[in-house]
Amino acid sequence: MEKLRQKIYLVFSDTVMIALALFVIPLVAVQTFFILTPAQETLVRSLDWLIWTAFFLEFSLKLLVAEKRARWFIDNWLDSLISIVVIVSPLLELFAKIFEGAPLLRLLRLTRITRLTRLSRLARLGALGVRTQKSWRNLELKVYLTFFLIVGIGLVSSFFGTKIRHSGPDAGWISLFLSLFGAFYAFLVSFFIVHVWLRFSFLSGEIGKHVNSLQNVVILTKQFSSEEISTNFIDLLDSYLEETVRLWGGDKNIIGKTLKKKLLKIISCFKEKDLQKGTDLVILDNIFEELRTSSVAQTNISGTIDEKTPLILWIILIFLSLGMDIGFVFLGFDSQILATLVITSIFTISALITAFLLDIDKPLEAGFWHVSPKPYEDLKEFIKELKVR
Repeated sequence: MEKLRQKIYLVFSDTVMIALALFVIPLVAVQTFFILTPAQETLVRSLDWLIWTAFFLEFSLKLLVAEKRARWFIDNWLDSLISIVVIVSPLLELFAKIFEGAPLLRLLRLTRITRLTRLSRLARLGALGVRTQKSWRNLELKVYLTFFLIVGIGLVSSFFGTKIRHSGPDAGWISLFLSLFGAFYAFLVSFFIVHVWLRFSFLSGEIGKHVNSLQNVVILTKQFSSEEISTNFIDLLDSYLEETVRLWGGDKNIIGKTLKKKLLKIISCFKEKDLQKGTDLVILDNIFEELRTSSVAQTNISGTIDEKTPLILWIILIFLSLGMDIGFVFLGFDSQILATLVITSIFTISALITAFLLDIDKPLEAGFWHVSPKPYEDLKEFIKELKVR
């Protein structure tokens, strides 16, 4: 039963239900403000019933696998009440014609979006999530909102696509424009993505270099004739690593200043007067070389963390995306299904690119593109094992 419960909660996760809740908004807008053809009405109703089925299955299956159903219902009373309203409202329209056009039921369907409150839990997870793995479930609220807003606009816009008619020459010019503009758009977007991705990869590489240098210093200090020097260094390094891990979810400016002070303490812990053998001086030279590498890496890490996608790139991206999206809307379609698939797909591509940039712009915060503090935690474990020995 426990495995079944885990599978159900995985399939009907908060993220999936939030996505469906957001997708209801354009569907309700289309049904309320547009006069739909039979084909359009069929498409919208099919999507609406698919969402209804998902909410029905989520509520029913989670209640079914609950260890204490009454307790589960009480603990989740708000979600349960919303689910019941969502499940009942279309049935009332189906079996009682008097409710078919009731504005109240249209508004009741919008209660699905109250599941957005669940994202507060995801946001808290991102703030706390030092150990959070890369996952689309940990994306920020604004990433979800931006993505589903753009996709929703694309869905609504697809209903304009079948209302536009062009003469033969106009259709040819629009097709030519989309071909040329599309090639230009693809080239520039690939440049944006490569630019941001290289920054992300550079940050990951510098963290690896930073940790590797510090670990080499730990190993080298163990070669000193004086055990006291090694012990003092390891204690300082342990404190330094503890502060470094706080970069994930903390005030980066304040922590960055503290890290610089702690690094200076680490460097100053090595004094030539405490060295007893000539070999100690050779070891010291190697240690300072590693510390120089570590210091450069730390500076690069601090600079990369603060770097964001330039505003001009965002402006160009928005302009180009609008040009592509609007161009496909004005292309004109005879089939509503084809219009919905093509236009919504184009808007979805724009939404994915935007979501990618928003997520990767904050590499230390929990999300899909997330730089983990695990290398620092592994080094702390390594130091802990040395202390035990």
